[in-house]
Amino acid sequence: MEQLTRTSDAVTIKRYFDGILELSRQHNEFPVDLDDVWMLAYSRKNEAARALRRDFMEHVDYQVLRRNAENLKGGRPTEKCMLSLPCLEYFIARKVRPVFEVYRMVFHRATEEQSVPRSFAEALQLAADQQKKIEEQELQIRLNNIKMAEDKPKVDFVDDYVDMPEQTGDVTLTELAQMICAKGYEIGSRRLCEWLREHKYLYKDDKVNMPTQYSLNLKLMTIYKFDRCVGNDGRIKIRRQTKVTPKGQLYFCDKFRQLRENGELKLPKRKVRTVREKLEEFAQNNPEFKKIWDRANKFEEAQRNIFGQNTLK
Repeated sequence: MEQLTRTSDAVTIKRYFDGILELSRQHNEFPVDLDDVWMLAYSRKNEAARALRRDFMEHVDYQVLRRNAENLKGGRPTEKCMLSLPCLEYFIARKVRPVFEVYRMVFHRATEEQSVPRSFAEALQLAADQQKKIEEQELQIRLNNIKMAEDKPKVDFVDDYVDMPEQTGDVTLTELAQMICAKGYEIGSRRLCEWLREHKYLYKDDKVNMPTQYSLNLKLMTIYKFDRCVGNDGRIKIRRQTKVTPKGQLYFCDKFRQLRENGELKLPKRKVRTVREKLEEFAQNNPEFKKIWDRANKFEEAQRNIFGQNTLK
């Protein structure tokens, strides 16, 4: 495909855009070579490359390909940047009015022609395709945000939550609630666990407060296994505890910040808890106390059998 220049006329630019349109119709997500178009809006290629990386997202708006392991001069591998159509529009076309006029004539008209369904079945398929594309884009953005948080060890918003150096390792769910609560997002560990279960970060039912496979795959949480112990019934037990990884701390702190800013933070209603419920929650996150709590429950059961009363309410 021919390379454009700053002096290319409308006919040449339209011919190039027509070729790009055909590539996009062949399900090519990144049909535009940066080397072909950067000179339409920028004076130097390195300036265009910096702006691309600063203002757009890799794997969503553009893709970087390596042409060969080593270039001919024996230096670093050369890279090739391929742009999506939306990136071409906002990165190049909209910056130069004559170029944008040609772009709009080619792509916007083609989009209008393709977007008009001819039957009810086509309308349903169009709606399904659009929804799938939105979900894929949201997932990719979410994964990119997690990767950015992982690559950057200390992010600004984390400084607002974490002040102590010991918080850089895995933390319990109670400690995560304290981190989120430190900046005024009033949420205790109980309501945080309810929110995590509701949004499928934690299991419900028999695996209550254990991380789901989704959380484990994203490395937001991990499971700590403690030494085996023999219960009163003679069975060997392995105690498990859910902890939040550093990536998970970044993820959930930023998640609650975004929900708060967007007015979408909906937490379970605060419930008045009994002493027993508070102690049971504390025991879930503290293995040593859980041993004491289990013995206390057995003692209470024996006392109830003798005296017919419940001491902890």
